[in-house]
Amino acid sequence: VIMRYISDNISNITLEQTSQFFGYSGTHLSKLIKKYTGNSFVTHVTNQRILKAEALLAKTDVPISSIPHMVGLDSNEYFFRMFRRINGITPLAFRKAHSKDTNSETQQ
Repeated sequence: VIMRYISDNISNITLEQTSQFFGYSGTHLSKLIKKYTGNSFVTHVTNQRILKAEALLAKTDVPISSIPHMVGLDSNEYFFRMFRRINGITPLAFRKAHSKDTNSETQQ
């Protein structure tokens, strides 16, 4: 339930807001998330934001510069840095690679 809540509110989620919603202290919620995901709250949220960005890149024509804001990141530079760190490629390269896969699947 907590993970679903995070996913549904990824664009504006905070530890404080989430812990209050579920009636936990921030420390307790952090420990629960770490126990079940292996990651801290911040790392888990970042990973979820990048997953949402991947979906937007793959399935929409939304300009890449608009995606960081849509997934709850204020800085394009931070988004590009985190996306590349997690995926090993830039958002543009990801979109182009996915576009090739989609086009080749459509042609078959």
